[in-house]
Amino acid sequence: MGVYTTKPPDGGWGWLVVAGTFIVYALSSGSIMSFGVIYVALLDAFGESRAKTALVGTLTYMVMALVNPYTGALSDRFGHRPVVVCGGVIASVSLMLSSFSTSLTQMYITFGVMTGLGYGCAHLVSLHIVSKYFTTKLPTATGIALSGSGFGIFLFSMVTQKLLDIYGWRGTLMVLSGMALNICVAGMLFRPLIVRNTEEDVAMLTEKRQEDRTEVEQRNFTTITPISLSVWTTKFASIRRTASQIYYFFDEVYCFSLLKLFQMYLLQLSVFLSWVAIMIMKGHVVKRAREFGIGAFPAASLVAVMGISQTIGRPLAGIIANQKGVNRLLFYQSSMALSGGCMIASIYADSYPGQFVLVIFNDIFNGFTTTLMSVLCIQYFGVEKFKYTYSLSHTSIGLAMLVGPALGGAIRDSTGAYVWTFYLGGFCFLFAAFIMCFMPIAGRCQALNTDNDAMRTTTSVDHKPTLVIVENETSV
Repeated sequence: MGVYTTKPPDGGWGWLVVAGTFIVYALSSGSIMSFGVIYVALLDAFGESRAKTALVGTLTYMVMALVNPYTGALSDRFGHRPVVVCGGVIASVSLMLSSFSTSLTQMYITFGVMTGLGYGCAHLVSLHIVSKYFTTKLPTATGIALSGSGFGIFLFSMVTQKLLDIYGWRGTLMVLSGMALNICVAGMLFRPLIVRNTEEDVAMLTEKRQEDRTEVEQRNFTTITPISLSVWTTKFASIRRTASQIYYFFDEVYCFSLLKLFQMYLLQLSVFLSWVAIMIMKGHVVKRAREFGIGAFPAASLVAVMGISQTIGRPLAGIIANQKGVNRLLFYQSSMALSGGCMIASIYADSYPGQFVLVIFNDIFNGFTTTLMSVLCIQYFGVEKFKYTYSLSHTSIGLAMLVGPALGGAIRDSTGAYVWTFYLGGFCFLFAAFIMCFMPIAGRCQALNTDNDAMRTTTSVDHKPTLVIVENETSV
């Protein structure tokens, strides 16, 4: 049963929703990021090339990013709780099936596609419901919820290796399967929140629905076909009707109106570049540390340091962004610029203490950018569009996850060192911060175009020609 309210509670049961989202992000991100540990065991188990084996983890990232827009549409139709619970069941079943895989092709299907689908069902939907429970405290709530990702990376980076040593990779996947079922428990906390509209809200919604209905009628591709028309004309009308239905389905999933906004392209380019840099750091920091002569265990511990640093950074960003007078866009840009500076500085820190300190600061700032990305989605495009903007951002992140590690590795192989790989990451951060300078300008231009369109519409209505009949003469 849902909770009826005239406005989001900005607390109360919402904090349990935040706790549930924290658990979802800890389990999903932790399990996916732990693939780097399982990857070594899969290399020995199947004897395939590194590229083919790494594709298992890449598929998980990609599928999770690609299904996000569709899970948002499913949550609108069936509710957040059922979608998240189904995601937890799918993830658990797929991990269990992965433990019985006898070939890498089976791992592509079970761990790569099915696990990505399960975690994708829970990922965006759990954060979307947080935005329904909070208004003024939304940055803080979002930061706490997203910090579950860093905590999961920190926890699973240590637990997975221990499980591998005791149970092997098959037993480890079975344990991860059982842990994934806790997503279902977390999803049960997502009690539906039903906003009961005031009379003014009802009037506005009625007017908007009438406008949408008129727009659909104007854009509808079909017309009423007389019986006397040929069979081919009828078939053509049926095809156009089907095409219209397909168009509106994808419009409901992706919200094509957002693609008309230049601000959306700026944000997505910034997200893509920043995550290319983040994935270069995540994918190659351990290997580079080994090349610096740092031992295997200290080098591997840098991954745990990343996780705990993001756990600190993400809620801290929400608390700071929630303060009065804080320019969230400038905060976002500064965090990316500082991350870029840390990444470039890490090239010259060839000792474990130097790497340790720079990784801490780099991932605290990365935690800032991750939290602020969702805050800016709401600030610039509204809460009602959040599921679309955030899912598009995750699609950009998925592409960056595919490009970042591979590009970094290619540069390393061609140059023989990681210097230019991390220079690229640093400059990606800096350029991502720079292009966000154009967000306010793009917003003003968009507002000006909207005002001009409104003026032209008003003018055309005011000067609409009328028919005047004077005795036997007719004139316009």
